[in-house]
Amino acid sequence: MNKLYGIIGLLTALFLGLGTAEATLSQAEAIRTLKGIRSIPIVVEEVDAEAQAAGLTTSDLQTECELRLRKVGISVPVSGEPVDRDSPYLYVYVNVFPANSGDQYVFNANLEFRQKVGLVRNKSILALATTWNTGTTGVIMRPNLSKVRNSVGNLMDEFANAYLSANPKK
Repeated sequence: MNKLYGIIGLLTALFLGLGTAEATLSQAEAIRTLKGIRSIPIVVEEVDAEAQAAGLTTSDLQTECELRLRKVGISVPVSGEPVDRDSPYLYVYVNVFPANSGDQYVFNANLEFRQKVGLVRNKSILALATTWNTGTTGVIMRPNLSKVRNSVGNLMDEFANAYLSANPKK
């Protein structure tokens, strides 16, 4: 059991990017960066083959993400259309790793809202940056791996709430 907790701790540190330098925004600042966005393309990173074989598919995650936003009235372009990486988009990725020799898996699900931002010192310099993010980490049994989709759905609800607080319906 201690080995499992050690693995979870190590993976959590890796997923959270400890030791990396990056600018962070307060929650209020991050929410303000969502103001005025009218349509949100969603890019879901391909889930690894083992997770897909266990029932956690990229297409199911894409559908879950799109439905959660559309359900609260947020416009989402039709999936399958190419996403212009110069336009704001929501990036979703799920990592799944075996936790031990049994059927336990550690998962990490993350959402990042990415958009072009400019430097204060030189507004002509633009860069792609994550301006809002959230994530979760957990342990799940292999037969239940498809339920990671529910965790991603909960993260999408969190994003939808942040978006709607920045863009209240009139």
